[in-house]
Amino acid sequence: MSLFEEIVKAWDAKDFDTLAAGMHEDFIWMDGYDVKTLDEWLPGLKHEMDSGFEFNKLSCLFENEDVIAYQHFVTDHNGIRHRVTNVMLLKDRKVYRATVIRVPDN
Repeated sequence: MSLFEEIVKAWDAKDFDTLAAGMHEDFIWMDGYDVKTLDEWLPGLKHEMDSGFEFNKLSCLFENEDVIAYQHFVTDHNGIRHRVTNVMLLKDRKVYRATVIRVPDN
């Protein structure tokens, strides 16, 4: 099973501990100008999981031993649909760096 598949399986099972264990201790999250350490980012991940967030049209764009790129779609509170692309750099088979971009999907 690929690492991407393992991550999706843990998300679908609401297995927060497995997801958290898959993050490198030096993890950094970048969302535009917002940068968070692992300790700052994990509570938001837990909140998303607990709120019932589900991926819409989730697809893996690319994966190898160094990187995973995936995409999904969300609709914001104003009804605008966005294409969301995430890129995760890997180190020691754990997520080391992660970034996201959201683009209106017309």
